[in-house]
Amino acid sequence: MNKYFSVLTLCACQFVLNSSYSAGLSRPVADAASAQQESTAQNGVSSRDTRPQRRYTKPQKGVPARLGYVEELIQGGVLFVPREIASLQWKNSSCNFVINSVEFDPGCILASIGKGVFKEQNIQTAILPDKVISIDSQAFAGCKRLETIRLPNGIKFIGSEAFAACETLERFGPGVDIGQDETTLPSSLTRIDAGAFKGCQKLRNITIPNRVEFIGEGAFKGCTSLHTVVLGQNVNKIQSDAFSSTGVTSIVIPSAVSYIGSCVFKNSPLETMTFEARRPDMELHLCSEMLDGTNVKEIVLSGIVVFDRGVFASTVIEYLDLSQCSRIDTFFESEVPTKRQYLNKRNDASVIQCLNGIFSTSDNNTAKTTNIIPVCRVKFAEGNVWQYNSEKLSWERCPPAP
Repeated sequence: MNKYFSVLTLCACQFVLNSSYSAGLSRPVADAASAQQESTAQNGVSSRDTRPQRRYTKPQKGVPARLGYVEELIQGGVLFVPREIASLQWKNSSCNFVINSVEFDPGCILASIGKGVFKEQNIQTAILPDKVISIDSQAFAGCKRLETIRLPNGIKFIGSEAFAACETLERFGPGVDIGQDETTLPSSLTRIDAGAFKGCQKLRNITIPNRVEFIGEGAFKGCTSLHTVVLGQNVNKIQSDAFSSTGVTSIVIPSAVSYIGSCVFKNSPLETMTFEARRPDMELHLCSEMLDGTNVKEIVLSGIVVFDRGVFASTVIEYLDLSQCSRIDTFFESEVPTKRQYLNKRNDASVIQCLNGIFSTSDNNTAKTTNIIPVCRVKFAEGNVWQYNSEKLSWERCPPAP
């Protein structure tokens, strides 16, 4: 009896499903092979379907979440993501489908956008569902027409090069779909990986949320219109080239930052770099050529500072205040590259070696080949001030102030 009842139930469900399709409530998606034949033109590029593309489905209870493949969800250049899709990716990354627009079913439970899903596609706007928490590497890379994207407040991870080379992207954040003009990353975000927004030439300002602790290598490199950057209070590491070749003119470094990579602001018009006061036990590691090609003229540091070789090489710094530092270490001994040396401020030879290393990129700790400007002065604790003599090409202790 139960057996026959199960068969009847299955047939009834199939009948209802077919009737729903006929009534236009939900259009079945063709398999990958037939979809490719239908949408691929002579040159192998999909053509635009002029038929109405909105195919919203009625919310259904008990429908299991599943993985969605782009090839199976695209028709006529429109990618439609049904409600039950939890993760979106390509089944075959070599497919030649063209995506002109993307639509998400109301109530869509999509949580993850996979690697390269929209890479180099033609979309202009993407309003991501509220459930999205992860955008994988190169997900929107090379979308040269992408101007606006809604990033819901639940996003925690933006992968490497996720929005790289989106040359027209200028509006993103949780509220862009309701007309807000903003470039605010979601408050839930915890890290920004390497090259995430590299080459986004129309970005003008960016606010890094307080939960973000890590900014990857080249994250905003080449964002030539980027003039304003506000770093969250919990940023801990800023990797190499993170803001190089941007339009940033001023930056405040929070006290939580413990590491700033090499060339981080290289070739930007940076004029002011302010370090928030640090406790004596808080360490800050500064890497080589951090300010290469910038216009910063004064730096004031505190806490424990660790210098790599050439931190201030090729700069126009006129005044470096280290008087509030509880300890100064260096990492540029040529004979032992990884050896950490404590600067003895009472030992002239130690001071000269440190200063030459900070302003030089050569291996012999000399400043003769560097671009140290004549008025450069360095202040240590207890009123100990040194100045570079451009004629003698050497550092000299300044006489005590009267």
